[in-house]
Amino acid sequence: RAYTLLNFGAGLKTEDERYSMQLYVKNLLDERPYQTWAPGNATTAATVGLWRFPRQIGGSFRVTF
Repeated sequence: RAYTLLNFGAGLKTEDERYSMQLYVKNLLDERPYQTWAPGNATTAATVGLWRFPRQIGGSFRVTF
């Protein structure tokens, strides 16, 4: 299954650049692709399943002296 990840970021700063603020969201639409790996053989089947790329939200506030 194909999927697309959408990231978003925005920032603001004062004219003198003393204060700045940045916000971001990774995987904005919260797509959850499932990745598996199953090498297996004739007697043992091994499978690993992973949900990848959970949504991340973050930001920063900076003051420069």
